Amino acid sequence: MVYTNEVQEYANSKFCDMLEICGEKKEDILYKISLCNEEEQFLIKYLYASMNVHDIFSYDFELFYEYVKHAIFLRETCTWTYKIPEDIFLNYVVHYRVNNEEIEDCRKIFYDMLNYKLTNKSMEEAILEVNYWCAEKVTYKSTDERTASPLTLLKCGYGRCGEESTFTVTALRSVGIPARQIYTPRWAHCDDNHAWVEVWCDGEWHYLGACEPEKVLDKGWFTSAASRAMIIHSRIFSGYFKDEDVISNNKVVTTINNIRSYARSKKITVKVLNFRNKPIKDAKVTFQILNYSEFANIAILNTDESGKVCINIGLGTVVIHVVKDKKFMYKVVNTKDLDEITFNINEFVYSEEEMDTIKTNKEILNKTNENINEEYINLENRNKISNGQDIDIIPPSDKKAVYAHITKDEELQHKERVTKCNTIREEKYTKTTKNILKSIDNIDEYKSEIKEILLESRGSYNEILEFLRCSYNNHKFEEAISLLSCLKKKDYIDSKANILTGHINNVVEFTGDYPKKIYFSYVLCPRIYLESITNYREFIIKYFNNNLKESFVKKPIEIWNYVKQDIKELKEYEYEELYTTPVALLNAGIGSLMSKKILFVAICRSIGIPARINEIDLAIEYYDNGFIKVEDKAKLITQEVIINNVSQSELKYFQNLSIATLKNGVYKTLNLDQNIKGNDNININLNSGDYRILTSNRLPNGGVFVKKYTFNLRAEETKVIDINLRDIKISDMMENYEIDDLSIKDKNDNIVNLHQLVKDKKCIIIWIEEGMEPTEHILNEMINNYKDFNDIKANIIFILKDIKALKNKTLEKVYELIPNIKTYFDNSKENINNIARRMYLDPDKLPLILIAEGLKTVQHSKEYINGIYATSGYNVGTAELIIKIIQGN
Repeated sequence: MVYTNEVQEYANSKFCDMLEICGEKKEDILYKISLCNEEEQFLIKYLYASMNVHDIFSYDFELFYEYVKHAIFLRETCTWTYKIPEDIFLNYVVHYRVNNEEIEDCRKIFYDMLNYKLTNKSMEEAILEVNYWCAEKVTYKSTDERTASPLTLLKCGYGRCGEESTFTVTALRSVGIPARQIYTPRWAHCDDNHAWVEVWCDGEWHYLGACEPEKVLDKGWFTSAASRAMIIHSRIFSGYFKDEDVISNNKVVTTINNIRSYARSKKITVKVLNFRNKPIKDAKVTFQILNYSEFANIAILNTDESGKVCINIGLGTVVIHVVKDKKFMYKVVNTKDLDEITFNINEFVYSEEEMDTIKTNKEILNKTNENINEEYINLENRNKISNGQDIDIIPPSDKKAVYAHITKDEELQHKERVTKCNTIREEKYTKTTKNILKSIDNIDEYKSEIKEILLESRGSYNEILEFLRCSYNNHKFEEAISLLSCLKKKDYIDSKANILTGHINNVVEFTGDYPKKIYFSYVLCPRIYLESITNYREFIIKYFNNNLKESFVKKPIEIWNYVKQDIKELKEYEYEELYTTPVALLNAGIGSLMSKKILFVAICRSIGIPARINEIDLAIEYYDNGFIKVEDKAKLITQEVIINNVSQSELKYFQNLSIATLKNGVYKTLNLDQNIKGNDNININLNSGDYRILTSNRLPNGGVFVKKYTFNLRAEETKVIDINLRDIKISDMMENYEIDDLSIKDKNDNIVNLHQLVKDKKCIIIWIEEGMEPTEHILNEMINNYKDFNDIKANIIFILKDIKALKNKTLEKVYELIPNIKTYFDNSKENINNIARRMYLDPDKLPLILIAEGLKTVQHSKEYINGIYATSGYNVGTAELIIKIIQGN
């Protein structure tokens, strides 16, 4: 293929720049490039031209060369690659990275498994076929934040949405179809996020659910949800692209804004001025939305020469937080109501930490500066506990999804195909399970523990078995079990025997100077944060001389001093979602702050010092009769805070409660695990400083009633803080969502449309999961309130899986007390899924309760069921709430 002069000049220029940070790898890269042909040389340079430091130092040249060879092969053999534009081909077919997954030589593996299925298919048909194949291999399962690689998912058969989309993008790129991961960092209407896939097909971008096949493009359960998003992202790991709406970028990654393809949006301008109304350059402007009861970042920009940032954003409530020189201010605005907002630095405030500096700096205090006086007053006011400020969060409005027409026959074919995909995937898992159980027949010691670990490891069970065999032969079997037990479950699916063996063979033996549990978790354990587990111990032990290691053991803080001095940060060359491995970091001398923290812990553990990254505040700590923080040890004066929940409702952390600490003008949410029952309190110890507490009560329509409290914690004081959850009125809970008709069956196996049942009056429709605790709770509440349910003016409809459910004792009692309940049957999950997704609920939580109020006629005179309220799972008082909704109280 002939590439334009423009892109060749870009690649050559940026490649030369990137070589300057490659250190000892530079000569090796140049030599190996010289052995390539002309096109291979160009593509390798293109990849290295904007490569982040993690990838440069963590992977070898040969890995990237395999991606280049496969891309050239695709260009020469795939029927559709000739029409793909140059920048699209380079960024979304050639490029090896999708997001923050481990990079492996996988493209040819995926191609060989897929290509025969695509013979004589159009580009669109091929895309749909690839997604069916993905569904055969992988299904959704919630896991931790670390992104498992596509090959790992191929073996284990599950992943969260970010992993499913990485897997699907990999599969599509492997057969020459341009693809990228699309995601919303947080939804505006519910506490969650999501990732999916976009494909370039015949000149346009289209979307699809990853491993969630549909009969057509531009269809997915998340379509309506995406129409309510405030921001939708994708990433390009290159600086060469055309016609994209850029949010932010550095030298190695560009964040693209895709919101206009999914939701109603507008361009918002934020201006930052000084007290003379002159523009402020390089102020950090962060856009946040309320999610998981915290103000979560969705975009971060820096003001230009004119003091401005501009962004396309959805139409709803957003928090705009501006920081300059550690001074800060934020405003809560509804983007639907404005196009421009101005921040004046005259209104900014300092944190307590900065005010202490100001108070002791005579040069500043001697200045008669009204701004500092105002900031001091603002801070002093903040030292008093606020009574709570009410904030109303309004998400973008709902938009009914419109899809391409599909005939009933096509829909039936699609359902049969999805069922076949599920069967293939489940049969593979069943076969793997049988092999695992067979493999442990002859194991006597720790059999139950090993069985549990192997079942979690799925397709990687042979790696675990090999590690155990090696450990047994080396008389370290007990240590091996202990190591495996301290790993996260997700580590089992991609553990490598040689890496785990390397840790066992090089770990410092337990001395008895501290509890054995501390040794297992913080010396023996190779898992530190969210990095890839690598074999670092032997290298680290040999890297430092004995005198230096002895000084480290005596004074662990010297390890951090060494890391800070020896490892430099080049933020412009970092992708913050990646963490350079300890060995690569020591060799390169370049890495991010989190990579350096991981290295500190790795060095500590390698020489026998228990150490960790604290999950609450991500501070590095070593153990000495208790964990000691390293970075700001001198400032660690903890004080007691008593938080009283004066409301009757339980406050659950990261559901309707969060606590954040103010650092350098930015609030950082603490990762606590502290729920507070109604009319109860908790005691926690916090460092001196400024704090913010948020309580949030999310409405069924996606809005949130927030209460904000701020306080300052000084040395040698105990704070008592009263907080509550804002009340919701019945009128606040109502919505009007258009729901497609669905088919169920009566007792005689006749098909009944839900339209027929809801057209006359309000209906309470409950999908029952008999015998399960959440359903038992709601049924018992109905029993306790049976008189009210008999009196309400609404149809009550139970939908059961099958007629056998009628034998459930609790159900029998409900029918006896409330005889007017109508019963229908539905054993498919599709109806539950469609209703739950449309009402923005979790389809995996039953019972599902829908309150419908007649039919609603909308576009093209089509009638929809009008859903006014829904809930899934069980919440205390649900039965009484249903009664109030029907009665309109």
